[in-house]
Amino acid sequence: MNTLLLLALVVAIGSAMDIFTDIVAITIGGVTPTQLGVFNTIGYVVYLFSLYIGGRLGDKGIIKIQLLFATISLITYGVELEVFFNTRLLQHLYIMYISYSILQAFSLTAVTAYIHEHNPSYYWEDLLVKRSIATRAFEFILLGFLSVFSDFIVGNLYMFISIIGLPVLLSFLVVRDPPLRIERTLYRIEAGITRIESSITNNLFIYELLRGDHRVLISSFKRKTIRREKPRKPFTVLACLTLYRLSNGFLLVQLPVYLRSLGYVSTSILGVYALARGLLIPLFILQSNRANGIKQRLILRGLIPLALLPPLVNTSFLIPVVVLSLILYLNSVIDILFYSLYVESLGRAESTTYLLLGESAALFATLLSGYIYSLIGFENIVFLTVFMVFLVASLI
Repeated sequence: MNTLLLLALVVAIGSAMDIFTDIVAITIGGVTPTQLGVFNTIGYVVYLFSLYIGGRLGDKGIIKIQLLFATISLITYGVELEVFFNTRLLQHLYIMYISYSILQAFSLTAVTAYIHEHNPSYYWEDLLVKRSIATRAFEFILLGFLSVFSDFIVGNLYMFISIIGLPVLLSFLVVRDPPLRIERTLYRIEAGITRIESSITNNLFIYELLRGDHRVLISSFKRKTIRREKPRKPFTVLACLTLYRLSNGFLLVQLPVYLRSLGYVSTSILGVYALARGLLIPLFILQSNRANGIKQRLILRGLIPLALLPPLVNTSFLIPVVVLSLILYLNSVIDILFYSLYVESLGRAESTTYLLLGESAALFATLLSGYIYSLIGFENIVFLTVFMVFLVASLI
């Protein structure tokens, strides 16, 4: 469990650097919405490439090399951050986006591989939820620190990078690759046996129904073996995931720009993201992660961004905090449910395709987000994403 917490902290560091870099680019670099979309797009391209490599390594049970790449990328980020503050040259932002994207990708695939390889399959979903809770808690602490001690960070960048780099380096030193890489194979065998059992039971039920043997019918009904929900097709799950990630990208990439246009300064924006992460902790602890509730969660996720529309968002600083917190919470839960449905539909644990397709959709959304923001404004983006999420809920 301590190792899982350490890896969750590494994932949180990558996420915090994502938000921190966007705010630095907007407030210090003075980038436009279109430029912000371009920077994020470059980062996403690198992220996808790293995600592919990390996913392939993770599917083979290789974790340590991924954490080595994460450590090197964070060191590079720290050096470029110092140079950017001294020169204000935008080309250093490019390297910063590339560096934290590598950190994000390899930390995510590393912790996923750790969960799959070091734990029995019946613990996977529970551990994914616990990892999410721990990650959000660490994000709350990190972003809160960035918001409150921004002046200290600006004057002591190398010290700051050294502090957040220590857990990444420690994870590389502590985490070991699994000695036996058999858990995915056992899960694949178990899933295959379950499908065969379900097929035999359903065929037997039909046979007995035709014979008119109602005792078998009643017995089968009580066991609920005939009421198992038919698994979704992998294509359906991936199509819904793609559309959902597109809606998220359109909404969340330009949110800091929107808050900036409302008069929020850099520390206030960081405060919004920090408090939103803080509210996530009790939400994750109290959640019920049943896959049959994915439609309801999608509908709720579609409606919540409406609170970001004027004049409601201008009435209180807490409005964007609560809205962002609920969006991030539902995104995390829905992503876990999507992944669970995808694994169930395949009958095996395979994360590379799922991660690559989802992040490719996010890349496309990021590339277009600045243009769409300039064209229709954030308010119409909200309405567009509501429609997209409702469409996903109708298809899944």
